Order: sequence, then C-alpha cells, then structure tokens
Amino acid sequence: MERVKTVFIIACYAVLSIVAHSECVTVEDARLPEHSPYLVIVVELGGKPLHGVKVDLYEKAGKEAVFSGVTDEHGMVTPPNLDIGDYNIFAALNQAVVSSLQLRIVRSGSAVPLSISLGSVPAGASENDPVRDHLQEFRGTVLDPAGAAIPAAIVVVSRGSPDISVVLRTTADSDGHFSEKLSDGSYIAFFFANGFDTATLPFEINAKGSGQLHVNLRIGKC
Repeated sequence: MERVKTVFIIACYAVLSIVAHSECVTVEDARLPEHSPYLVIVVELGGKPLHGVKVDLYEKAGKEAVFSGVTDEHGMVTPPNLDIGDYNIFAALNQAVVSSLQLRIVRSGSAVPLSISLGSVPAGASENDPVRDHLQEFRGTVLDPAGAAIPAAIVVVSRGSPDISVVLRTTADSDGHFSEKLSDGSYIAFFFANGFDTATLPFEINAKGSGQLHVNLRIGKC
C-alpha cells in the first residue's frame, strides 16, 4: 500500500451547489485529477475539518453509490480501495449543502488526502477578529445583489473555535427570512443558495445586541 502523505490538497474541481448534482461541473474526462485507489477524503468548512458530513461515491455512469460514509471528528472518511475508473464524489451537509467533484482512479496516481471544501472564511478574516454584527437574536434576510429575497437559502452556523462545530442548520422561508434561537456567544454563519457564491459572516449574540442581518449573496461563477 502506498503511504498516505499528510499534506492536504484542495481539489480545484470542487463546485458548490445545493443539489445532489452540480451543473457547473464541466471538467473534461482527460483533465480529471488522478488519484491512487487508496483514497482518504477530508471535508472542511471554514478551512477546518467538519464532523458528520455524509460522503457518497458513484462510478461515472452509476446510479447507486459504491460507497457511503460519514466524516469522523477529524473530518475524514476512508472508502475501501477503489477500482480503476472515473468517479463522482458528493459531500452533503444536511442533505442540502453539497460540494461535488470528479476524479479518476489510476493504478499509480496521487496518494495525498483529497480535501473537499463546503465553504470558506473570507480572506483576512478569522474567528479571533472583532465581529461586525452584535445581535440579541439570530434573524435576518438573505438577498440577491439587486436586493430581492432569495427563498429557501441554506443557513449553517458554527461556533468556529477551536474547531468547526455546527450548532444550527436551517432554511430561509419563501421571503428569504430566517430566525432561530442561539445562546450568547460568537459564531460564524455560512449562507448557501443555488447559483450564488457562499457568504460567510462572523457575528455575536449578546444582551446588548440589536438589529438583524441583511445578507447579500453574489451571483456564482462556474
């Protein structure tokens, strides 16, 4: 067995979507990233490993998963040795937020862990930075660039420190509104909607907070 290196790589073909298939995935077969049969998958949110994400592998033309598993406390899941061929991989959080990628299993390909990102913290930001929004209650509206409501946007909230720990998963209503109870403390919220880029927002819940969130999502690019 080839030794698995400890360096994690971010798959450049990972595409964010909220359905179980991403129409943005247009990678030509000849350009698929190659990997050895000894595959280790790491799922991340905000740049940190995420526990409890369902991972499914399908052969390129297959309708049934050849492997299904859930990431452990290190965000890792290890399928059995795979046959040579092309595969689609889906990492699903809450059956809603899904990152997908394609790869080719070859006899002598890369043996480094394959990392799938479900969302990232904006460049220059960290959970240690001062938060912009201080709220009494976690509520607000998800909007497009023109200010129109985005119905059924997915909202995922994590503690963010020391390791990503998801504490809330909810869906905006038909008017883009969301409202959920959270205890006092600092959080990071991730907002997902089909066709839009992910938005990430650090915030804090406390008795002195006020107002609500107005989250504008940018049009996504393939």
